[in-house]
Amino acid sequence: MAALRDALAKGELPFDASRLAGLIDRYHGSRS
Repeated sequence: MAALRDALAKGELPFDASRLAGLIDRYHGSRS
């Protein structure tokens, strides 16, 4: 996860950070 966050911070990924956070939350929530 840290690597993904670093890439986002550097602007290397074409993602909206808040939207990505929502997807990550949903993904982890569904696995619990």
